[in-house]
Amino acid sequence: MSTTDIKAYTNSGIILYVIISNLTYVVITMDVSREIAKDIKGNGLGQKLLLPKCYFILVIFKALAKMAVRIICVYIPIFTVSIFALGTSNILACMLKAIPFLLYACSISILISILIGLSAFYFTEIWGLKAFISFISYVLSGSLFPFDLTLKSIQKILLLTPFPYISYIPTKIITDSNFLIEPFMFIIPLIYIIIFLIISIFIWRDGIKKYQSCGV
Repeated sequence: MSTTDIKAYTNSGIILYVIISNLTYVVITMDVSREIAKDIKGNGLGQKLLLPKCYFILVIFKALAKMAVRIICVYIPIFTVSIFALGTSNILACMLKAIPFLLYACSISILISILIGLSAFYFTEIWGLKAFISFISYVLSGSLFPFDLTLKSIQKILLLTPFPYISYIPTKIITDSNFLIEPFMFIIPLIYIIIFLIISIFIWRDGIKKYQSCGV
């Protein structure tokens, strides 16, 4: 029979999880879809394609700069206060273990945003798609509550999707020194990153052909 791990949580533990998971989600989530869609619909893409640097390098570096500001101005102060106020053990070791998963989270987040932006090659407006995927991503990322509180069978299904690797897994590693990192937690996000990257390249090449055929 499927069970939950609700007994493993104290009130302060749940509060700490929710704070860190939401901070992680807000900081990690990079919205480049708006800029990409704006460039595709306007003249920005044509102008930027003439620059010597790769278009996506420009977009990603701009997003990373904004992320760095959020980390310094928002994440670090609130994270530090939360850790001292609510307490957790072996925080440095946990942070080090979380680094590869935070990189996974950044990659998945930005690739999803790129895919949404590239959909502007095919759709007049992308705000509906963006709002829908953002909602699904937030709910399934584990930012609302730890998935430990759901049935084991549901946890297994959720962990087969890319979204828990944006917030849930990094947060669990940071806040729970006893959290077991299983091999599939390295493999599944990597598979999604490769899939999203391949789809992005395909859509970009197809979209550019249409973009250039229109004489833009």
